[in-house]
Amino acid sequence: MNLFLKNKYSKWYFNIIENAKLIERNCYIERHHIIPKSLGGTNDLNNIVKLTAKEHYICHLLLTKMVEGKLKRSMCFALNAISNCRKNSHLKLTAKQYERVKIQYSNSRIGFNIPENIRQKISKTKKDKKLTELHKKAISLGRQKWLEHNTTSIETRQKHSKNHKGKVLSIETKIKIGLASKDRIQSGAKNWILQSPNGEIFKCFCLKRFCNEKHISWKPLSNNKDKTKIIKGLSKGWQVLSRF
Repeated sequence: MNLFLKNKYSKWYFNIIENAKLIERNCYIERHHIIPKSLGGTNDLNNIVKLTAKEHYICHLLLTKMVEGKLKRSMCFALNAISNCRKNSHLKLTAKQYERVKIQYSNSRIGFNIPENIRQKISKTKKDKKLTELHKKAISLGRQKWLEHNTTSIETRQKHSKNHKGKVLSIETKIKIGLASKDRIQSGAKNWILQSPNGEIFKCFCLKRFCNEKHISWKPLSNNKDKTKIIKGLSKGWQVLSRF
């Protein structure tokens, strides 16, 4: 096949595939696309083979050595994804194997830049995106399940809480935290309609980011429930008209 290089890795890959087709398995198996979807493969049954977790990992490892250029980058991404799969307890990687995958993945990204039109498309998709009530409930349920299976004891949690209570952060630490959170959109950010001291109306998403850009304090605005003008501080004269 012209899609793949004619080397020993391609030979090994298709040997694994052909052998897997002849074996009836009664153990844990995973579905694998013989021609990966990112390389033009389909979901047709003749392009699907059942592999063990070990065979599946080996096949993705071989695929990174069977192609070149952009196709190699795609296969490195796929290998990195399967290596990070924590739900699949049947796949166990040694530290050396994991390091090799990460180095290969990192090298594949060198010189790779997302085109500006793709960046704008991603930005447009995520901008002003609101979570549905169903999505919010799913997140809440997932959080509850995580807490139920969290092995940290109540005593340990209380100990952590006690250690952090009253802790004073240094100026350097505060600056680092501030820089790290700069321009970050908070989870659950809302749409806001604000009025400036001179009567100008502003519509924004994520109050904190807007306030950082305008060099005003966001906390008085976020706590402004009665929609009255703020009379002191950096937010003096500003007013919250609506939030949703």
